[in-house]
Amino acid sequence: MKVFISILWSFAPKNRYYPGSIVDVCVALAVLVYNAGYQSIIPVVEQLTGDGSGYHTRVAMERCDKLRVYYEHKKRKADVRAKMTEEERKQQEEKEQDDDEQLDDSYLPGAY
Repeated sequence: MKVFISILWSFAPKNRYYPGSIVDVCVALAVLVYNAGYQSIIPVVEQLTGDGSGYHTRVAMERCDKLRVYYEHKKRKADVRAKMTEEERKQQEEKEQDDDEQLDDSYLPGAY
């Protein structure tokens, strides 16, 4: 629930006043992002503009999704290492030099 609320407040920060209609739009966008990632906003943008979204919009939404997955990967990796003993850490470091390049490809909507 905290993740959803943080997404919502990123669209409509609490330190400003917004009319109800704007808050409704922000809630709808937050639900889309939480459930299916930032790329799910593209059809909404296409409907609003009437002629489709631009190249840079698609690239930006793709980057946002990739960053989201990357930071979740780093967080999970740090959690696993925090639970390991010192000896287990050394053994794992010997096995894999630095697997930050190998991200988990299973993107789970709403999980990050």
